[in-house]
Amino acid sequence: MQLEDNSIGTTSKRVCQQGGDLWNQHLRRNILKAVALAAVLACSLVLITFSPRGRLCSPSNIALLKNRFALYHAGAP
Repeated sequence: MQLEDNSIGTTSKRVCQQGGDLWNQHLRRNILKAVALAAVLACSLVLITFSPRGRLCSPSNIALLKNRFALYHAGAP
């Protein structure tokens, strides 16, 4: 009987260790995804800001675009 108890305890310890390893892998993967998303967003903002298209994002140009879209009424995108 003691052999059965030891083998079950060993198996449960092994399963717990594997579960912990999987949790760590998922945690690392989620952190890596978050860092990659933040880097992509930061690079996008930098590219938009310093590119010639960045001028289109100024508040005065946005107001101008709103006025032009208002001329199209229902056909505005």
